[in-house]
Amino acid sequence: MAITVTALSTAVVATFLLGGADSSAASRQRGSRVVPVGTKCPIGTQCGSLSWHDEFDAASGSIPNSAHWGFDTGATGWGNRELQEYTDSRTNSYVASDSTLRIVTRKSEGSAADYTSARLVSRNRVTVGYGYVEARIKLPSWPASGLWPAFWLRSQGEPWPDGGEIDVMETVNGAWGYSSTIHGGPEHWQQYQWHSTGAVNDGEWHRYGVLIQPERLDFYHDGTLVHTVTPSGVPDGGTWPFDVADRRYYLILNMAMGGSYPGTPDGSATLPATMRVDYVRHWPLAG
Repeated sequence: MAITVTALSTAVVATFLLGGADSSAASRQRGSRVVPVGTKCPIGTQCGSLSWHDEFDAASGSIPNSAHWGFDTGATGWGNRELQEYTDSRTNSYVASDSTLRIVTRKSEGSAADYTSARLVSRNRVTVGYGYVEARIKLPSWPASGLWPAFWLRSQGEPWPDGGEIDVMETVNGAWGYSSTIHGGPEHWQQYQWHSTGAVNDGEWHRYGVLIQPERLDFYHDGTLVHTVTPSGVPDGGTWPFDVADRRYYLILNMAMGGSYPGTPDGSATLPATMRVDYVRHWPLAG
């Protein structure tokens, strides 16, 4: 059964004490991990108490929580001429001993493509609506030619792009920055924004989030607002897809190799390359 965040018990939520960024090493060590104090939204009063989260606390070397995550698999190019085969193998994704999710891109050994990687999806498991969604991620450092890690959301149960897509974080080739993009229909349109910040592919932890409201999307990096989109930017003939109250979005974490956005890898990337995810969390809108 799919989990909607509004259906989760507040008693379950209250057992986890949430607050600001948990950057200390001690908070990430299995057996002594400290979940942050408080239940408040990290960006202010726009959102309320935490309603859903995954801290990747499964046993070391195991699959991520199957009640939250499934896998897209195959070497189809994924609409972007990507060069990897996505697998559900522990060689491409697993929970590490420090309670972080690892997504690993490798040169292939007898696979259907030149590379293998993983794409985790919460489709038909966990969906979110209005509110703030945030993931804390450590991306591969340069050189990273061809690598394309991403954290994004897509509408549940509707044809793309009619229900909308929200790309919270995408970065390519180890660039010193990242993009956030929204997509809609009925004829595909998109709004793309590049964020020039060195605090992305620097081998450190960073937080990427989006506040979803009916008439605006606010994008955050490390708790700071970096970009806002509203219906005023929708082109003629396009429809703003984010004002449907019962529309829900599933979460995607993946790392591609090559394709239309990063281009052809030049062979300089250090492989295997790892995308680390500390947590994914959702706070509904206040009230």
